[in-house]
Amino acid sequence: MWSDEYEIWLNADIYAGPVNATNTPVDADSFLQEAKKFDKATLSIGWTTQWSQDSNDGKYDREQITTVIEGLNKTKIKNPITFPIRGGIGANSLEELSFLYDSLKDTNHVTFTIWSGTDDYVDIGRLRNLIFYFGIDKVYIDVPDTLFNQLDLSNNPYDDVNGATVVSKLPLVQILMLVTILIFMF
Repeated sequence: MWSDEYEIWLNADIYAGPVNATNTPVDADSFLQEAKKFDKATLSIGWTTQWSQDSNDGKYDREQITTVIEGLNKTKIKNPITFPIRGGIGANSLEELSFLYDSLKDTNHVTFTIWSGTDDYVDIGRLRNLIFYFGIDKVYIDVPDTLFNQLDLSNNPYDDVNGATVVSKLPLVQILMLVTILIFMF
């Protein structure tokens, strides 16, 4: 049953990702075709990834980004989209993620959801730069508290430029809703 009372997010890793990811992604075409039935839902579509505290080199490459853009254009998805970006990998991918954003911003409301595992290596300075480059209003933060505090997002070096000073973490309720939707969807 569809309801306008609650925001619905549909989440899946539908593309093979960087750093020799071995998990099999959900079939992209099938997921996107089914997601079109929920035209008001936010699609949280991302990549399979592999990262650890020993990882520090790897990024979302242009080919992976182009695959996403082509898939969304082919299915004519107009839903709002948030791209789950693994913090350690995203920190190394500003140029590629900027290309992704610029390619879709005119057809979709685009945001990013920065997430991280507890033991992931993350270049704090680069990740802060990525977040402030896009603006806090375009980025959800779903990282362990230790990393969130290290990011010091209340200290925005670009306050004079974009005025963004409010930061909030993605509420746990929304995260649980994403997991629940996936369980029932597949």
